[in-house]
Amino acid sequence: MSHGTDADPAGPPPEPAEDSPTDPSTPTKPLASLWNLMGVKPTEIHPEAATKDTTVTPLRDQDTSKFDHIVEDALRTEIENAPAVNPTTESAPPAKPKRWRPSANANDLLGIEIRKPQSTTSTVRMSHKAKTSVWLGGLAIGLSAFAVYPGMWTKLPALTAGFIALFSGFLAADEIRTSRGRLLGMNQALLGMALSITGMFLGPLLAWAIGDLAAFQSHQQVTETRLETIGTAIDRFYDRHRQFPAGGKFLEKPGEKDRPMHGWMTALLPYMGYEQLHSKINPSLPFDDAVNATAMRTQVPEFLVAGVEQTTSINQYAAAHFAGVGGQEKDANGDTVHFGVFDKNSTVFHQDVSDGLSNTFLAGQIPGNYPAWGEPSNWRRISQGLNRDQRGFGSPGGGPVLFLMADGSVRSLAADTDPRVLHSMSTRDGTD
Repeated sequence: MSHGTDADPAGPPPEPAEDSPTDPSTPTKPLASLWNLMGVKPTEIHPEAATKDTTVTPLRDQDTSKFDHIVEDALRTEIENAPAVNPTTESAPPAKPKRWRPSANANDLLGIEIRKPQSTTSTVRMSHKAKTSVWLGGLAIGLSAFAVYPGMWTKLPALTAGFIALFSGFLAADEIRTSRGRLLGMNQALLGMALSITGMFLGPLLAWAIGDLAAFQSHQQVTETRLETIGTAIDRFYDRHRQFPAGGKFLEKPGEKDRPMHGWMTALLPYMGYEQLHSKINPSLPFDDAVNATAMRTQVPEFLVAGVEQTTSINQYAAAHFAGVGGQEKDANGDTVHFGVFDKNSTVFHQDVSDGLSNTFLAGQIPGNYPAWGEPSNWRRISQGLNRDQRGFGSPGGGPVLFLMADGSVRSLAADTDPRVLHSMSTRDGTD
């Protein structure tokens, strides 16, 4: 169907305009001013076309039957191409509403920024700081094993790794808390902080305690060996002189105070491999005489307890950490009871030890107030028990105490040993 524009042949031809040229062979000039305003070049009208009738017939008056077959063909083609639909089981899907999408230049048109909606799903991952905290926390615990060795530098590796692990754990916990579920690893962060604290404090303390225990056991073994060396030297002295060395030699003069000369440890030097040191001592002069000062300031390791830092006596001579068991007292019956085998200018034989050599103390550890190893009066009795009196026997740390028996063996006694047992073992001829 179309809007007709053909001229009616029955109608009269239009009269020419006044300004139209009378010569039909001359083309009509365009309206330059109107076409120029429209910006389009006008179409030239042929003189023959200008004479045709251009009256438009209304659509209702036109015959449109010639277009009926075109419409019918279009409808038939549409029906044939449409998919078959079973009205009992199927229905046409509802049309989806179209989403409004801003044009490419919508920001420019509206003057505002239109952002694309963000996706509600994002990648969930483990926090790297949490994994770092766990790794460094475990490393701190491993490094704490160096605390077994003495020195502050052995504690620094564990402290450094533990501090970094603790800081990383705090950072991990904070970023996980604020990630709104995008980060995992809160349990790992807490584990890393726990491991870091263990590595920084509990680990070194435990390793330190283990190290102290190992060091104590090592020191006890070394000290026991040194007491055995003293016992061997006493046996050699006895084999040579057929008696125990005197507890101390004192120069006795009538009407005068006894003058202390030398102690029992000085007499053992030649039997312990210190012949040269012994040769530098003048036995006719007291141990603290200036002539003997150099020799008396020479340390003898066998007279020291392993691990004890103090190695000098009050009078600045080389110290002894052991003292002999000696002296005497009266019992309830008025009889004299002798302790150990040492005394002033004493002469004691094996047969004098009626309680048995293996049951009699000969020497032991002392807790402090260390005398010089050349001191003539370096012997004492057990009075109140072990680790109870600075003038008695005990260990520097307050633990077990090592004693050298008269047969050369060494025993370790607990600090809470009954004083009556100690008294019985310290006498050589008692009835208890």
